[in-house]
Amino acid sequence: MKKRMSICAKILTALCMTAILFAAPCRDVLASDAVDPQVQLALLMQTPEYQAALAAQQAQLQALAAQQAAQQAAILAAQQAAWNAQLQAAQQVYANAQYLHEHAIMQAYLLNATQFQQRCQYQAMINKMGLDYKNMLMTNYTDAQYDALRSFMGYNGL
Repeated sequence: MKKRMSICAKILTALCMTAILFAAPCRDVLASDAVDPQVQLALLMQTPEYQAALAAQQAQLQALAAQQAAQQAAILAAQQAAWNAQLQAAQQVYANAQYLHEHAIMQAYLLNATQFQQRCQYQAMINKMGLDYKNMLMTNYTDAQYDALRSFMGYNGL
């Protein structure tokens, strides 16, 4: 019995709902009839004019994004070119410094050889003379040559 009553209640409810749906008057809602601003906005957004304006705005945004990407790519390319130029200049400076360093080493070698030759000549000249202070003269001469070589090497960064 309960089962029958439950089925009857369900059928009766379904008939009432169907009657209410068919009995409700169907009328179009216009934007002027809508009082709620959200409803007015929703109706306005469905108009073809709004859709066209939205599409135009999106096209402008895409064009602006493409323009900004192109500008950023150009800036990056210019920055890369500047870095490459700076690297090339630094490499040139390094090559010049290496050349100067090698040249200074060669000059130091030549100076050392020349000083050795001068020292030998000076020592031979002193030995020909009968001087008692030969060792002092030779020590002073050697010290002066060493100071000259040291200042030369310091000047050239060796």
